[in-house]
Amino acid sequence: MARRRSRAIALAAVAVGAFGIAACSSAKSTPTAAAGGAGPVRIAVQIAHHKVTPTDAVHDVHLGDEVVLTVTSDADDEVHLHGYDKEIEIAAGKPGTIDFTANLPGIFEVETHKSNLQLLQIEVK
Repeated sequence: MARRRSRAIALAAVAVGAFGIAACSSAKSTPTAAAGGAGPVRIAVQIAHHKVTPTDAVHDVHLGDEVVLTVTSDADDEVHLHGYDKEIEIAAGKPGTIDFTANLPGIFEVETHKSNLQLLQIEVK
């Protein structure tokens, strides 16, 4: 009887541990972030009728990650990544891309200059 109880307790502990790991892994996820060296982090943003999709986005990336930011707009504009001082001109309907290595920790805004829109923030940690 003592063996059955020990085995039941051990199985319960494994089940609780597995649930805890699953719960922790889903607590904060970034849909665009690649896990440690699994390829670049890809972030895509669209601007249509002066509205940004996705809205109010903060993208978490790890220090050292390669990042590929693609912006598509329905109007000509200029996109600026603060902190890294990267700028690109984008033409209406044609995606523009900023590639960079996330080697500076912090929170960095991405905005347009002509339409004065904040597109997103990139948090590097």
